[in-house]
Parts: sequence; structure tokens; C-alpha cells
Amino acid sequence: MKPSKKISTELLSNVEKGNLVFQAILKGVPYIGEPINHLIYGRLEELRWKRIERTLNEVAEKVKQLGYEPKVNERFVRILERTIPTVAKETLDEKRTAYVSFLANSINVDSDAKEEEARLVSETLEELSAVALAILAGANKANGTFSVVSHPTPQVFAGKFDENKPEDQDIFHQLNYQWPVVEVWTRRLKDQRIITYGSHGKYGFHGGGVMLLGKLVNDWCITQGAD
Repeated sequence: MKPSKKISTELLSNVEKGNLVFQAILKGVPYIGEPINHLIYGRLEELRWKRIERTLNEVAEKVKQLGYEPKVNERFVRILERTIPTVAKETLDEKRTAYVSFLANSINVDSDAKEEEARLVSETLEELSAVALAILAGANKANGTFSVVSHPTPQVFAGKFDENKPEDQDIFHQLNYQWPVVEVWTRRLKDQRIITYGSHGKYGFHGGGVMLLGKLVNDWCITQGAD
């Protein structure tokens, strides 16, 4: 019987060697190893390509809705090259939608200043979670002072929130996340100089405002809460 031919590991890169080891480990894990192996080394690439295709189709539709006359140039291609790997891995539709708006607004970038602006927004967007974008969308919708509060449900509240009567307050922009998650991201948004707030009370953060970086992200990306 002819011995099976082995691939010399000297021909493989460190990344490829690591993938072979990881794949071998996965196959040895009972119950969950094989399904994970099938996803990572089978369907994952297909899913990501479909996500890219869907996003680009939505960008085209968005460009049409906005009435832009697309003038695709090398600047847009560079923006696209930086963005697409992130979009391919983005499983949260709320955040992927922000990328659709960002790319639609990038299609006619025609100056160094605008390209640098797009680069900053792209880098910022990559760091933000869907929760952060939902908070920022609510702040944008408030169009002035706002609060981020936990009662009667996690929300961005437009104007002054009365902590003495939390249950009597209307719901302005509901955040469909648990309060601890909203609270952490509200603090992070302030640390990143995207929003600010004046005080922290029993039910949340008050005297909020959108800072210049937040306005920039809103202008390029935020569509939720714009109605």
C-alpha cells in the first residue's frame, strides 16, 4: 500500500500552521467541535461574502434614495477597502446599517480633508457597539439637551428628566438593552468625547449634549431615530 503523501509544514506560513492545529483541536472536541469546525472552515466565508453583497446592494439603494450622482473614484475605493473587512464580520444589523449610511456618504469624497474625515469616522465607528450607536441616535433625535435614564425603561429622554417622578415620564427613544449595558456605554461615549452630560443621578445621566465628534459620526452614519 502506497504511503499517504504529507504536506511539508515548511511550506506553510505560521498562520496556516496555526489554523491546521486549531482545526485538529476542534475536531477532537465532543458535541460542539464538529459544528464549529464546519462553520469556521465551511460556511463562514460564504456568509461573509453574502453580507458584503447585501451591504453593497443597500449602499446602492441608499445612494439612489439620497439622490446622489455617484462619482466613484480611488478615494472611495480606499475607504471601501478599509471598511469591507469589518462589515463582513458584522453580525449586528443595527451597526451594519450605520456602515451602509457611512459608505453611501463616502461615495463622492473628493478631497484630502473629506477623506481624512471619513477615515476618522470609520475608525470611530469600528470602536462603537450597537448600543453606543443607539444612544447616539437618540441623542441626535433629541436635537438638544437629553438624559440617558433607566426608568420607566432604558431610554434617551429629550429635555429635562424629573427624577422625582420617573414613572410619569414619557418614553422618547427606547433603548432595547439592559440598563448596565446602557450605563457602561454612556460613560464610554463621554470618555471618547462623543457625548457629554452634566450630572449623574439615581436614574441615570442628565444635561446631555452631543459633542463635535458625535455630530460628525451622526452626519456620516446615523439613520436610526431620524424620522
